[in-house]
Amino acid sequence: MDLMRRSGETPGFAMEFVRSRIFAVPPPRGARLLVAGVAAVLMAAAMGCASIERPHVVDLPARLSAAGEMNVRLDTLEVGDSLWVRFPYRPDLTQRVQIGADGRVGLPLVGAMDAASLTSAELESRLRRRFAEIAYDPLHQPSDKQYLINTGDKLEIRFRDAQKLNADVVVRPDGKISLDLVKSVIAEGKTPEQLEKDLIRAYSTFLTNPDLVVIVKEFTSERFYVAGRLMRQGAKDVDDVMVTVASYAPRLVYVAGEVRSPGFVRYQPPLTALEAIIAAGGTLRSASIGRVVVLRRERGAT
Repeated sequence: MDLMRRSGETPGFAMEFVRSRIFAVPPPRGARLLVAGVAAVLMAAAMGCASIERPHVVDLPARLSAAGEMNVRLDTLEVGDSLWVRFPYRPDLTQRVQIGADGRVGLPLVGAMDAASLTSAELESRLRRRFAEIAYDPLHQPSDKQYLINTGDKLEIRFRDAQKLNADVVVRPDGKISLDLVKSVIAEGKTPEQLEKDLIRAYSTFLTNPDLVVIVKEFTSERFYVAGRLMRQGAKDVDDVMVTVASYAPRLVYVAGEVRSPGFVRYQPPLTALEAIIAAGGTLRSASIGRVVVLRRERGAT
């Protein structure tokens, strides 16, 4: 506000910038009260502040233009804001999300992440660090990884000398494949190398020294085993995630006390304290227009 002065007197008008609570400043007994509390509430989510500032006692001048602006932060994300989370090289993961009542957004691969009270740039930085933790790194892969054949996998059985027996097969829902001569053979749960040994043993009944190889042409899972532990391949091309704001939820201020229509007023810069009072219907005769308290929350507080 332009004309501010500290005062030991209890003010008759209060404004508070908060997210989830509305505070009122009680007047002294017998005092004329303009507003028991004027709270500026950003409805979307917590503005995020460390502490509540001391009330500023403000003399509202008669001229509208002389009253200071409310100065609500509009650069931080709030509950209800809608965001685009984009993966330039993984469009299948790109999605539009909304910040929920808990101040978080649900994202693929990493789950829920805090978003309220952050700027879009801060959220983007946090997401990049989080996705980097699960990103695929070809330079740091265990040497003893084993892929186990799954139902739906497409396999190629290729013979060196008996090429007429070559076959492309799909692992059936029962985990088996069907081949000439040996009929049905269990493939699910085996490594390609294990299946090769089983097929060589099976074809030995019909061929002399059968030589074959099993090739996984298409796989249905990115899971693999290391020392008997089931693991998953790191996600590829996800650490360059970008965050943009699709739409903001309305920012509101709450005007309460000795005004004609207490309630929420939509914040649109440059909104002044006097304009907020006028939007709430103006003051009652019992109000004292000479003093106003503006309470704001600093970023980071709960």
